Amino acid sequence: MPTIVPITTEYDWLSLLAATPDWTPSLVPTIVLAPHPDDETLGAGGLIARLRAHGVSVTVLAITDGEGAYADTSGLDRVRVPEQTEALARLGVDESMIQRLGIPDRFVSEHEEELAAALRLVARAGMQIIAPWPYDFHPDHEAAGRAAAQVAAEADIPLFYYLFWTWHRGTPETLAGVHLTSVSLTESERATKRHALSAHASQLSHGDGQPILSARLLQPAERPFEIYIPVTSVPSFASSPAFFEAKYQRKVDPWSFSSKPSELFRYDHILGALAGRRYASAFEPGCSIGVLTERLASLCDHVHALDFSATAAERAGERCARLPNVTVECASIPDVLPSATTDLLVLSEIGYYLPLAEWTALAEAMIQPLRPGATVLAAHWLGYSEDHTLSGDEVHSALLALPSLRLDYSERHPTFRLDRMVRR
Repeated sequence: MPTIVPITTEYDWLSLLAATPDWTPSLVPTIVLAPHPDDETLGAGGLIARLRAHGVSVTVLAITDGEGAYADTSGLDRVRVPEQTEALARLGVDESMIQRLGIPDRFVSEHEEELAAALRLVARAGMQIIAPWPYDFHPDHEAAGRAAAQVAAEADIPLFYYLFWTWHRGTPETLAGVHLTSVSLTESERATKRHALSAHASQLSHGDGQPILSARLLQPAERPFEIYIPVTSVPSFASSPAFFEAKYQRKVDPWSFSSKPSELFRYDHILGALAGRRYASAFEPGCSIGVLTERLASLCDHVHALDFSATAAERAGERCARLPNVTVECASIPDVLPSATTDLLVLSEIGYYLPLAEWTALAEAMIQPLRPGATVLAAHWLGYSEDHTLSGDEVHSALLALPSLRLDYSERHPTFRLDRMVRR
């Protein structure tokens, strides 16, 4: 298979991570989720070695047997399972502490509830869970992270994420706003981790000379520290720049705003609700890739659009480059707010990522600078998403409860609602 070349160099990552605060892991029974044989060693081998050196129990949920690593090689599960067993033995984990789930490689997302059920059977108060980050650029890693978040929240036990593919497919912007911590490894722990990694021979060499774990992909595992993300509030992560940046780095249009019929229908109704007048200055936070921004330009002398995902803002800028009355900025609210000349505030698909109090405060901050008579247009999906803290109805109810706004016009459709309000 073609060798994967990291987008960001290890030198750049090390520069970024130099000031990461230290974390001293608790010496408590630990569950480690490994989507594939070697993930536990690559992401958390040093931590596992430390826990076992102190006699702390470590249970490894081996989610898949890694049979899909090479497209041209069959029967890899018969090779990789013994490799993982040996690697974990070198880290101090007995084979009896490995629970093999046998979920098909690359299809963990289709068995997410099965994985969560297996994790529930072993998760107990007083433990901690170590799992892949739910945005780690591999569907199996992401599914494992989501299942871990669900069970950790249910059991009210600490959860810490490790990363692997983020170091190779991500950029510093991917981790913008994410609270990282660092576990400094002793020379003995690093040596034990290297010894464990060497057990994964099938990933270190391949007949075509292009193994999965090339020398460059191993660089993060050779650091004198390991990076973890402590999870203090799982739902709130979906309101962070990193959540959205990861989405946009995986897919040009993650929510199909430019092509999905229901989205185009919603945009038609937004434009319809705004028709009949010309706006001097529009403010559109959370502009995504600029599909609605482009259409708002036809109604406004100027549109100021922003998104706190650098990738989304760049794509919106490219989309609207031919429009001299559009300004796109990579920024977040409340760092950037409407000006006193803004007479149109468009709130589309942004409100439900925040807790109610935060959304209300942010909405008030955006509305306060508007002059009396300015239009506030809100449109939100009415479906359910695990990423949403509020429903679309709750988002709009919060807006309509603000004394600074008066409802002027409303529409409700099977998939979304739209409210046009006026600044008092």
